[in-house]
Amino acid sequence: AADGNPYDESNAVFEIAVTSIPDIMIVEIMQHPDAVDDEVGEWFEVFNTTSSAIDMNGWIIKDKDIDIDTIEGSLIVPANGFIVFGRNGDSGVNGGYTCDYQYTGIALSNSSDEVIILKPDGTQMDSVAYDNGATFPDPTGASMVFTGTINDDNNDGANWIEATVREQSYTGTEGDKGSPGTNGQDQNLNVTTVTYSLDLTVYLEGPFNGTDMNTTLNSDNLLPTSQPYNTAPWNYSGTESVSSIPNANVVDWILVELRDASSAGGATGATLFARKAAFLLNDGSIVDLNGSSNLQITASSAITNDMYVVIWHRNHLAILSNNSVVLFNNSGSYDFSTGSNKVYEGASGYKNLGPVWGMVVGDINGDKTIDATDIDNAWAPDAGDAGYKAGDLNFDGQVNNVDKNDFWFINYNINSSVPD
Repeated sequence: AADGNPYDESNAVFEIAVTSIPDIMIVEIMQHPDAVDDEVGEWFEVFNTTSSAIDMNGWIIKDKDIDIDTIEGSLIVPANGFIVFGRNGDSGVNGGYTCDYQYTGIALSNSSDEVIILKPDGTQMDSVAYDNGATFPDPTGASMVFTGTINDDNNDGANWIEATVREQSYTGTEGDKGSPGTNGQDQNLNVTTVTYSLDLTVYLEGPFNGTDMNTTLNSDNLLPTSQPYNTAPWNYSGTESVSSIPNANVVDWILVELRDASSAGGATGATLFARKAAFLLNDGSIVDLNGSSNLQITASSAITNDMYVVIWHRNHLAILSNNSVVLFNNSGSYDFSTGSNKVYEGASGYKNLGPVWGMVVGDINGDKTIDATDIDNAWAPDAGDAGYKAGDLNFDGQVNNVDKNDFWFINYNINSSVPD
């Protein structure tokens, strides 16, 4: 092309008619948010129509004009699953959706525009051209939702409607409507779900008393009834909540993440395929929201390699299982507490608590490193306060010098080994 762009509209790639089901299909578009500005709130969703995960590394997204972005790095779309492309990856400002890939150089017109997906060799995978309301819906403050099956034409406006509700894949209950990253109530896609039952055991250094973990936050009625991981850096959009804490032995909320990889070292963030917030009991058991049963995590597809488990906590260093979870009928168990060899990279980011091994306390800002920023930016603002605070490292309900001197200081410069 004259402008040096091999993928402009003069290239024959746009003359290719997609006559079979595309592996990656555009199924929802937020072209005109209302709760936030277009510059942060625009997004579109794609669906993997196949039974195998697809890595979109090197793929191109663009329109027929000058907008273009080439995906750099691994970007896994789960089998029969969704990911969301967006202009801004911060759910705190983008309207509350989880962005799997933040693009640059692309803006979705509020009138007519195209979303085109090309494979690395320039072959067109899918294309949707909406038309300012002529045949497609033209909403403000709601996404356009493809209502057909994978056998229907997603470039036909008759197969799209305006989203009618704000669904749970958004954080918060107020704002724009849509279902980013999930099969919404108006969608009819062939989503295969698998529920895994996991018996997991882990200990936290902060509340550990030499035998088990203290439950002071629970007994003092300080634990929140909704999961606390909906903020940075976790940005988890799950809606886990209870009317009351279901078990007197609950220590705190914890976030469990499943990764699909062939090795622990390869279990990067791109291999994530399911997450859920749950309760941690004082004996190290991670339990579901009823406070007693094994954790149940539903994923959009079955794993294709091996299951590795990441445990996140709001003021402890995250850990990754060193071994994969052995599954039988989608059930498995993993005890992180029996030795340093149960955690990826071992003792470098894990701690011997005496009778058990446990997660290292002090990562107050959740950046996987215990350093001065934890004190300056996270502990200091709450120093002297009581309540459910990340700076309360010994879980006594108070943020004070004991947390800083007896816990953070002794763990200074320890890092998590969980791969990014």
